[in-house]
Amino acid sequence: CVWGRPTDSIPYLLESGGLLEELPDAIALLDLNLRILWNNRKLNDFSGHADPLVGTRFYDAFGEPEILGPDFCPFHTAIGSGESATSTIRVDEKRYFEVHAVPVMDENEEELLPSCLLITARDVSQSMIQRQKLSAIYQAGLELGDLQPQELLEMSVEERIELLKSKILHYTQDLLEFDTVEIRLIDEATGKLEPLLAEGM
Repeated sequence: CVWGRPTDSIPYLLESGGLLEELPDAIALLDLNLRILWNNRKLNDFSGHADPLVGTRFYDAFGEPEILGPDFCPFHTAIGSGESATSTIRVDEKRYFEVHAVPVMDENEEELLPSCLLITARDVSQSMIQRQKLSAIYQAGLELGDLQPQELLEMSVEERIELLKSKILHYTQDLLEFDTVEIRLIDEATGKLEPLLAEGM
């Protein structure tokens, strides 16, 4: 396939049959100045724009997203290398998108040069948040046991239990965003679970 002018032929080919409008991922064509030539509706959904995005620079559509890597300049990498590049962007505290850039080569040139970029964006918010929670749990485990022997000697049993409770509540409510927490301990004499900590029950 020989691509003609990107502003004419590529959008026509992409929109043929409207199939790309049904995909769960956002798709866009960018010129080499990273301005949108064409996009499906999902990009409007992801960026929160009802108005057409044609002519808008890709990152501007998302406000000021934070680029998390692994490639911190995926579009320029794709243009410069002629190969695909991937990065993750954070739009706000809880919205993350994986952005994949593929250069579209112009076969009319003597050398194969990119004429535009094909971009896909996938919502990876849930997996990123889950990963953060797992990391928080791991960190919480380290910090729960991070008491110096001298500190323990100076605290009563009740004070140790209250300190442990406060740390558990901090991690489960503030970091993991759990509304309800209950911890029970087994009473070795009776074999019953006795409440140690209950919050929001």
